[in-house]
Amino acid sequence: ALQRNGIIHGWGEKVFVAQSRIGIGGTWNGTRKNLQKGWNPVFCFDDGMPWSEEMERLGAVRISREALKDFSCLETRNISFL
Repeated sequence: ALQRNGIIHGWGEKVFVAQSRIGIGGTWNGTRKNLQKGWNPVFCFDDGMPWSEEMERLGAVRISREALKDFSCLETRNISFL
């Protein structure tokens, strides 16, 4: 599963993380590595939990429930990434 996460992050155009736990598991580790390596933009659901704040600190863009209604918030044209 951990090798699969690298493929998902490396080959994807962008990554959306719906939920994670800080410092634990494949989602966290794969996303952290993506942000460190700059493979592609990372977006995460802003559910008010500490994990999303930490993802943002690492470089992810937090997306609110309201903004997800049409997914246009996942456009990367206006986001400076690396």
